[in-house]
Amino acid sequence: MPQANVEFLTKPSRQRVSDRLRDPKGWDILFFAGHSDSHPEDSDGVIQINDQDSLSLSELSLGLNAAAERGLQLVILNSCKGLGIARSIAEVRIPYTVLMREEVSDQVAHAFLQYFLESFSQGEPLHRSLRIARDRLDEGLRDKFPTASWLPVVCQHPSASVLRWPRFGPRNRALQAALAVGLLGLVGVGIGRMIDSKMSQTGVDPIAFSQGCQSLVPQLEQQGKEVLRHKKDGMADFCRGDYQTAIAQFEAALQRHPNDPETRIYKNNAQNRLDKAETVTIAVPLPMSQDLDASLEILRGVAQAQEELNQAGGIGGKRLQLLLVDDDNDKTSAAKIAQRLSQNAEVIGVICCNTSDLSLASVEAYTTGKLSVIAPVATAVDLSNSSDYFFRTVPNDNMAAKSLAEYAYYKLGSSRAVVYFNEQSDYSKSLKQAFSTEFSRLGGEVVMDVDFVSGKTGFNPQDDLKAAKDKGADAIVLFPSGNVLDKAFLVMDSNVKQGQLPMLAGDDVYNSRTLDLGGDKAIGSVLSVPWHRDNSPDPDFPEKANALWEAQVSWRTAMSYDAVLAIAQALKTDPSRSGVYNALADPNFKARGASGTIQFDDSGDRKDAPTQLVQIMRDPKTGKVYFKPIQN
Repeated sequence: MPQANVEFLTKPSRQRVSDRLRDPKGWDILFFAGHSDSHPEDSDGVIQINDQDSLSLSELSLGLNAAAERGLQLVILNSCKGLGIARSIAEVRIPYTVLMREEVSDQVAHAFLQYFLESFSQGEPLHRSLRIARDRLDEGLRDKFPTASWLPVVCQHPSASVLRWPRFGPRNRALQAALAVGLLGLVGVGIGRMIDSKMSQTGVDPIAFSQGCQSLVPQLEQQGKEVLRHKKDGMADFCRGDYQTAIAQFEAALQRHPNDPETRIYKNNAQNRLDKAETVTIAVPLPMSQDLDASLEILRGVAQAQEELNQAGGIGGKRLQLLLVDDDNDKTSAAKIAQRLSQNAEVIGVICCNTSDLSLASVEAYTTGKLSVIAPVATAVDLSNSSDYFFRTVPNDNMAAKSLAEYAYYKLGSSRAVVYFNEQSDYSKSLKQAFSTEFSRLGGEVVMDVDFVSGKTGFNPQDDLKAAKDKGADAIVLFPSGNVLDKAFLVMDSNVKQGQLPMLAGDDVYNSRTLDLGGDKAIGSVLSVPWHRDNSPDPDFPEKANALWEAQVSWRTAMSYDAVLAIAQALKTDPSRSGVYNALADPNFKARGASGTIQFDDSGDRKDAPTQLVQIMRDPKTGKVYFKPIQN
């Protein structure tokens, strides 16, 4: 920036901000990057200036007045939801404010600032500089962020004249200085924020948060051009604050593709905003960019619960708003997200995570923030007693291992098993250990462990299976994590070629890929899962789910549905974080869900957790491979 004297304040104290605003020399530009939010109906707003402190613009009014009297011409808010902040700024007669009207990703915020300052510092008028920046955002980022160009806006005081660099007001001098409250690129926290980032060898890879402005679901094009157009237009309308049109666009997309839970969540969120309803917010971090199928299964349960609760009048009169987060199936990202959500008081509960590994990586941060988490799919035994704030609707691995070990020993007559697992997965290791312990207790023996990933001689399914058979193995037990499921299919293939042994497997094998890719090789395998639609304790749930999604749903959908209902029940007494925790931790807490009664013990595990054995079968009439419940 030519002729600029820039001063940065990195995570300053309140006093420091106040003092620097009143500098006798004055400032021309006030710049902020970090977390911000606007109050309902954009009556005011807050900026987070450090890890502990947030300031409302009304609290800064005297300091802003002092800066305005000394020549402050422009405020740049490169942060989320700035309209309420801009209204407060207008009251102190600062000529111009450039802001983001809605949620903004880190990548978009960085790109906008670069494009805007490049034009503005070269002498273009402020309004034209904004227009150029918006056009460049649309050209460069539209594929990934279709609504990016709608986010930046400028608010102008009626008495303001055209603003160019470097002529600022009556002083007619070069830009004296820019005061930056917070570091450029400083990560903020809070509801609907998409401004975190993580560094990789390829640069900035943003962690994405969304309530409706952008899709976190990859490969949208597969839904069809018409669906994609309606959904993208709906997200653009959501970002503009045109919620009525956004709802119509989302509904049009759902008519053509009813099985998309993200679109339904965005529609419900938009309805909340259109009605200016009082809301409570639950965050849902999932690996949508890495494990789409499992993420969508979980989101269907969350979305169905949201829609039913809101249509029934909400939770104590408050509607449910959902904040979606892509955790990239990465432990570091999961921990960072937990920190951000924990620091945002508006998030009163979390449905998390898709794997035990991510749950273990993030539970400490949620505990520090006293933010209750309910896990619908994380089963590792190590999560029991991991935190006072961790609960789960899914049974832990001891329950699944027990049902599989008993089936192998008593039903199959097996006494010697080979167990395949992933040493790098907490879930897989937990299930393997629990099965080995229970099988041994019954009188069986695990004659060989095979690591899918890091075995001493490498993974060789044919040689490994032959070696296990040489040791007397009479059953195969598969405990892959989702990322090595394809290697389980290789074991199935080797089993067919070498003369089939009975196979048992963990719940990660309950996957459409198993039916599509495993096919004949997988038939006969027995899995332990928490729930199956044909044996649902609540028979209405699978019927309602089938009507809503026009498809059958899995155990992940049921467990996530139950997780939302558990938080909703906890909110009825006291709609706060402490209220949610106190209710969930109460020995007398009880909620009803798709899988029956939901209660938690002192470890956070579910009391009387349900398990269901299913077998992979082929329908003789249709030829379709499917999961069939069998008697435990």
